Amino acid sequence: MMQKCLATQIGKNVQVYIDDVVITTKKGSTLIDDLKETFDNLDKFCLKLNPTKCSFGVPAGELLGFLVSARGIEANPEKIQAIVTMRKPTKLKEIQQLTGRVAALSRFVARLGEKALPFYALIKQGEKFEWNEEADRAFEDLKRTISTPPILVAPKEKEPILLYIAATPQAWPGGYEYMLVAVDKFTKWIEAKPINSPDAASAIKFIKSIVFRFGVPHSIVTDNGNNFTFKEFKAYCAEVGIKLQFASVAHPQTNGQVEKANDIICNGIKKRMLTPLEKARHT
Repeated sequence: MMQKCLATQIGKNVQVYIDDVVITTKKGSTLIDDLKETFDNLDKFCLKLNPTKCSFGVPAGELLGFLVSARGIEANPEKIQAIVTMRKPTKLKEIQQLTGRVAALSRFVARLGEKALPFYALIKQGEKFEWNEEADRAFEDLKRTISTPPILVAPKEKEPILLYIAATPQAWPGGYEYMLVAVDKFTKWIEAKPINSPDAASAIKFIKSIVFRFGVPHSIVTDNGNNFTFKEFKAYCAEVGIKLQFASVAHPQTNGQVEKANDIICNGIKKRMLTPLEKARHT
């Protein structure tokens, strides 16, 4: 209902999540106009607001567990501290809590899902897991990484559409060891393709499948994986007119969308793999 009611405003001066509405006024001089437009649309659909839950002229606040302000979207300090002050897990439930907290911060730190792979490996061991050096290093590295998370900022108006891609080394069902993931910056559409080898040929084939269906993207922002730095891949992008850009390791926010997609895919596969294992362990 809310999506239909505020369809002309979503993405322009309104953001909606289920029944939570945020009016994002860019200038103080347009605040009244933005409010009037929103109230007029709500009135057309005979929708009423609870005055006790409304706040106006708020420069910053918490929304869906994140801190939102004119600077951008920031991770909630409480969620960061929950990991920083956390002791090494000694129970399966504590590891599950850790991976859940990591997932909540995944959009702020590049490749955070991969950094947490040692924890997922321990979950597979069940209640009798053994904390090892790899998990210990990942745990300490995680604390250092999230101590200074970046701020997510909104794209500028009429900014060119960028396609973020990255190769994730992981074992997938069917014998695949890698996956290529692409996310359209504007629509957030996710494309994923499991591959056996991270070479230029597979990367070119992946991009071609996107180009054939959706057209040529203005730019591709990717990590520094070998399959994207090979001259064959660079030559293909130059041939079709795609601007190739590489994300800096020091600025993970540049490929945060694809890292979030990686986490979604990894979590989906993990559930499908762990559920049969858990059932087998209890039979």
